[in-house]
Amino acid sequence: HDLKSTTFDNKQLTKTIQKSLFKTNEQLHDFEQIVSELINDKNLDKALNAVPKIYELKRKKIQLDRTTIKEVQQQHSGTVELLNEYLRDEFEDENNTIQSQEISSEEIKIEIIQKNEESHQSIFLSELSLNPTHISILELFSKNNFFLKNANAIFTLGEIQHIVLDKTGTMTEKEALLVSFEGGELTAMDKQLIAAVTNQSTHPLSSIITHYLKGVDFLPTLHFKEEQGKGVEATVGGKFIKIGSSSWLNAADTSKATSVYVSIDEELIGHFRIQAKYRTGLETILNRLSTMVSLSVLSGDTDGEKSALHHLFPGFKMLKFKLKPAQKAQLISELQTQEKVMMIGDGLNDSAAIQRGDMGVALTENLNGFYPGSDAVLLSDSFEQLPEMVALAKYAKKIVRWSFLFSLMYNVTGVGFAVLGLLTPVIAAILMPLSSISVVLLVTVLVRLKSQKLNLI
Repeated sequence: HDLKSTTFDNKQLTKTIQKSLFKTNEQLHDFEQIVSELINDKNLDKALNAVPKIYELKRKKIQLDRTTIKEVQQQHSGTVELLNEYLRDEFEDENNTIQSQEISSEEIKIEIIQKNEESHQSIFLSELSLNPTHISILELFSKNNFFLKNANAIFTLGEIQHIVLDKTGTMTEKEALLVSFEGGELTAMDKQLIAAVTNQSTHPLSSIITHYLKGVDFLPTLHFKEEQGKGVEATVGGKFIKIGSSSWLNAADTSKATSVYVSIDEELIGHFRIQAKYRTGLETILNRLSTMVSLSVLSGDTDGEKSALHHLFPGFKMLKFKLKPAQKAQLISELQTQEKVMMIGDGLNDSAAIQRGDMGVALTENLNGFYPGSDAVLLSDSFEQLPEMVALAKYAKKIVRWSFLFSLMYNVTGVGFAVLGLLTPVIAAILMPLSSISVVLLVTVLVRLKSQKLNLI
């Protein structure tokens, strides 16, 4: 139509055209607004300049309830801090900058700025390229409840020279040999209050206490908070419950055994005395590991079990107790100046030490927990198979060398025959894919034979 005409065809676009041109209703609304203005002012240049802006990214205001945010931070401050640190480490993108600006006490404006338009490779793409050795060993490990974060961890595990173990939850079983409460007699309500808090924690000592108090009903908890190396606290039934170390609860610790102190409304009522029960066959496991790596124990518990552990396995390079998470991480850093170190702990509570090691393994009863910084997760039922899996990882380097040598010899031989004119194009076309098949077959056979020898299958 002539733009100077007083009549314009304002017929609505069909649904098919709308869907092909506009991804959102907002874009369609903006386009209709542009058309409406064009009808009124007859300014075609203005309309044409406005159309591209429909497809630009729009700033959005996010309304934040500061009261709710503070409440969540109080309940889960430890976990949120670890999660934020883990996400920053894993997903920080150098090509994007996130800028935030406070508009008012209740509004925050967030803008994502793209630094350049160049395409970049996904950080996960490299993990999709697995060689036959990776595939065979990852499959075998998963069948034995040992789950690696990525394939490169196989070769890191094969290079480990020193394994550091936490005591509680790693070398001990969930069901303790002896648990008793020393102090005033616990009432039925006291047991419910304590169990409600320990049931929310992933720490092995909390699990032991929850198991000891089994049969009670779990009450709702508010403002739950877990402090690494200290303990847990929460409000249950209007009462403030605090459970943890003697220093955290300002209690005099005279017990040589592992103790967990309890206060209700800031009044200390006693402590749980826990005598560890070490995993079945632990001595054999440590002896098998010691033929391949050095061993140490770094624990946050009291040193009451030091003599028992030394008697169980005299070959520990280090036996240290009463350590904070940061102290464990520092000791691992000192070991790393001379050796490649793997830390095995209970996951969240040992996350700092696990992340500091060349390889970190979270030992857990199930896969429902949160394990920041760990390179692998090992179910506790498969702990006795750890020496065999370490041995297989060390053997993986030999498999790679042998498969490379086999592939080289195969191709050199094939090229030699081709140069001499002894291979027809058809035979060469058949032999080329057979090279890859042969390597896969060789690796599969070698891994299977070694696994059978190690009793992993």
